[in-house]
Amino acid sequence: MEKYHISSIWDKVADPYHRISILSKPHSARLEKVAGFILEKKFHKIFDLGCGSGILEKYLISHGFIGEIEAIDNSSAMLNIATKTIRSATGVSFKLNDMDTGLDAQSNSMDCIVAINTMYLVKDKVGFLSDVKRILKPDGYFILVDPKPHGGIFPFIKEHFLVTHPSNTVKDLCKLTNLVDLIRVILAQMKVDSFFKHGVISYQGFDEIIAHLSNSGFMIEISEETQARQNWFFISKIKK
Repeated sequence: MEKYHISSIWDKVADPYHRISILSKPHSARLEKVAGFILEKKFHKIFDLGCGSGILEKYLISHGFIGEIEAIDNSSAMLNIATKTIRSATGVSFKLNDMDTGLDAQSNSMDCIVAINTMYLVKDKVGFLSDVKRILKPDGYFILVDPKPHGGIFPFIKEHFLVTHPSNTVKDLCKLTNLVDLIRVILAQMKVDSFFKHGVISYQGFDEIIAHLSNSGFMIEISEETQARQNWFFISKIKK
């Protein structure tokens, strides 16, 4: 029931969230970092866990990616947008998947698995990472982006204006997105944060994520901050 409530939150704000994400400079910086690594490595098979409205998929295809992408999400509304966004793309499939019930993919089948703002929603993180390890090819990569504890949407707004509109006026704010969209997304994020206070989801600190990855058999190659310093960013491989 709790998981249903979380997915329904994103169902209700899928359209405004999508519009904000494609305009936000911090979101774009994170997207370029993730997609840039994938394109540089020339991976063929990608598994995107929590694909949202398909922004990563659209970026990869528009920048020459010619492999296969399997993308899953808990939100049917987000997946509807994703399907419409890249309707004509070949090699991309979207599927509804509650990640608390396990990941539906063959073992040793993926060159790269991406989880952007997904793991903090999963109750059994050990089981989740075990599934990721099972699905990755022995030389595959796992890209993990997860929100920091005590983060928020306002640093994203500040970072956007530092990059594009230093004057930071109300007029500039309107250029970023419709204010109604912004308010709806802020309220949705506040609702998600309330689940953290009740122990339904768990934001993790840097050391906690390091421990989870290491204990699950991953070797971390890159660890840093991204998206207005509100997210952790990790790239790891399976330990030999």
